[in-house]
Amino acid sequence: MSKIIFYSLISILPVFSSIYDKENEFTPCAPPGSGSWVINSDCELTASASIRGDVFVQNNSTLTIEAGVDLNIDLSVNKIEVENGSHIIIRNTGKIHSILIGNTDGRVGYYMKEVNGPVRRSLNANVSFYPASTIKVLQHVHAMIQVQLGNANLTTSMLTVCPGNNTNCTNSSNNNTNCGANTITESLSTALSRMMMNSDNQSTNAVQEFFGNGNPATGRANMNMTAANILGLSNQTLLQHKFACGNISNNPFNTATLADLAEIYEEVGEDANVLGGGFKNSFYTLMLNENTDNGFINDINAIIDEENVSIGLSSLDLNAFKVAINTARKPGNVSCCFSSAGWIELPYSNGATTRQFVVSAFFDNFTVNGVDLVAVLAELLRRPIREAMESWS
Repeated sequence: MSKIIFYSLISILPVFSSIYDKENEFTPCAPPGSGSWVINSDCELTASASIRGDVFVQNNSTLTIEAGVDLNIDLSVNKIEVENGSHIIIRNTGKIHSILIGNTDGRVGYYMKEVNGPVRRSLNANVSFYPASTIKVLQHVHAMIQVQLGNANLTTSMLTVCPGNNTNCTNSSNNNTNCGANTITESLSTALSRMMMNSDNQSTNAVQEFFGNGNPATGRANMNMTAANILGLSNQTLLQHKFACGNISNNPFNTATLADLAEIYEEVGEDANVLGGGFKNSFYTLMLNENTDNGFINDINAIIDEENVSIGLSSLDLNAFKVAINTARKPGNVSCCFSSAGWIELPYSNGATTRQFVVSAFFDNFTVNGVDLVAVLAELLRRPIREAMESWS
């Protein structure tokens, strides 16, 4: 049961008044690292934050949640109490909600941005974490850039792959000795599809090797150069090792941020900036997408149906809206760390135009795990989905 308790007649509403802004300059504040948050003087929440405790606004104080800022709190467990004479003001696009924290006790983060537009939701977007297989999208975009440049070919470029779970964890080339079994050969297209749809680690490691001319470490270095020089990622997103080879026990281990993972999808989504024409289409086709990512599409469609109760699109328009949606996504998880990132294209104005959004989320350092990250990504996109539906006549 949600618990927001008021001891006075106040309202929690977006604030648009510039007069109010001029008359009230509050001190920035944030919840404590643990326990309840007691607010005894006027303050502004200027960056999204999560709290696993109660919130008490007392002493004639005002808590202002700034535009685009989230207060992330599980109201099924915790409460917000506003005493007589005190207030909570939520500015336009600010929000009180619960994402992730109600299903895990770990560290959490989420991020959602419009391509070529503003950040719409963000929490711990620049925190470095272990991305598991989610970072394989960096290998994928590097490969497709090389194909576009003519340095590789999806059909004729052949990779040497260790079979099954016979992982070669050295930086030497795959062969029968290093793999401990007879190697197999597959095309670059097959390897990328297996890497992005099946999250196959052997194909993933073979991609590192191929783009390092037989040396996976060189391949990773080349991919990190793509990340920095072409995609503009921070130095917190790096490939440091092969997959199925120690994971987070590596020193150093692979790292990423939510903002960087989303930026990869945004760079691809910007026409011809990174991948043009058919190369961009191949990038999406070779990964989980609207035709193969049933869980994500089902969650998106469920939100569409929920929103349509109040929007009222006809069944014909509703179906046309759903069919026009395009997606691409890559999840990843190991025992410690779960993440997912992706892209969605939504139809506007009866399909006359489209807008794109990128989204990412993670949680780690947990003892409780009841999170459905696919559903989390879909929920982050609820507002853009509704906006797109409202543009249909």
